[in-house]
Amino acid sequence: MSHISAKEVKRKRTKIKNEFPDFKFSITKVKNIGIRVLILTAPFNMIVREHICKYEIVNSYYIENMYKNYPQIMNILLRIKNIIYEGHDDIVDYLYIGIGEYNTPFTIKEKPKKQKNIDKIR
Repeated sequence: MSHISAKEVKRKRTKIKNEFPDFKFSITKVKNIGIRVLILTAPFNMIVREHICKYEIVNSYYIENMYKNYPQIMNILLRIKNIIYEGHDDIVDYLYIGIGEYNTPFTIKEKPKKQKNIDKIR
């Protein structure tokens, strides 16, 4: 069985958050064998089966099949998966990706629009 350190999870967490600054994540270590990535907010809707619930569990083995009609979402999920496995295919035995969670529903948070500085105009 593989072992992933807290330091390695922190490095991956930082990389994901830097790559997607407009998103809010919860990225945690699962015991010593895996990583749990929750996408809590994004600047657009990422829930494909919205009529069912406000969260979605992503099967990381079938991202291409599940999201082939949603290329923007598919590319983000694949990039997250690639960051997690980057250079350490044998370390991460377990990867959980979720969009929201049953007790923390996914929310859309649009980027704030830049406001003109009124003092500079006057």
